[in-house]
Amino acid sequence: MGSSRETSDYHNRKSFVSVINMDSSAKTSLEAVEDDRTGLSLPALKRAFADNLYYIQGKFPAIATKNDLYMALAYTVRDRQLHL
Repeated sequence: MGSSRETSDYHNRKSFVSVINMDSSAKTSLEAVEDDRTGLSLPALKRAFADNLYYIQGKFPAIATKNDLYMALAYTVRDRQLHL
């Protein structure tokens, strides 16, 4: 085989192609993930809140301040308002 860069490029292209050519069950899985961002069920709201706390605020629940929790909740509500 060629250099490691060529091998890496090949694997990246292969991954990209596999995403484009997904079967219907894989597409359904991706749609379920999207539901976490806009879903209104209790489990979806809990996952969105936890995601916003960790990924947007950069905090773990154990070290989050009341303001961090408030902002994570605000982002969770905002995501649903923008979806409507």
